[in-house]
Amino acid sequence: PYRSPVNFTDELLNSSKLEMDKILNAVKQASVKLQVNGYESNDYDKEIIDGFLNELAIDLNVANGFTVLYDLVKKLNISIRSNNLEDVSKYYLTLIEINKILSFDLGIKVLSNEEIELYRKWEDYKKQKDFDNADRLRNILMEKGVL
Repeated sequence: PYRSPVNFTDELLNSSKLEMDKILNAVKQASVKLQVNGYESNDYDKEIIDGFLNELAIDLNVANGFTVLYDLVKKLNISIRSNNLEDVSKYYLTLIEINKILSFDLGIKVLSNEEIELYRKWEDYKKQKDFDNADRLRNILMEKGVL
């Protein structure tokens, strides 16, 4: 038996949706970054997965399990911002492994060569401070679901 009843409120559901959006956004950004850079690896962080499973094993403590998940997303976002592809890949694959338990629809998109090239051009325009062309390509990438 559960120790306390589940409490559903609109505020709690909205908060959960925001957290899920953070997870989905991090997965999308990591997937795009790895694909655009052609970075491939099979390494994930087993310690994080073990920590997640250990929390769930304690009377199905989902709240603490999700704390491990949110910390992982934070690490993934930091590695994306610092452009550390090794860590991006490790944390991305760790999140994918954890998702094998959770079964969320992460909406991972495999990019076409055209989309990868558009993304690279978009990044170049941003670096060159050509914001008109960067905005134009950003809109195209958003329509295609890349951004």
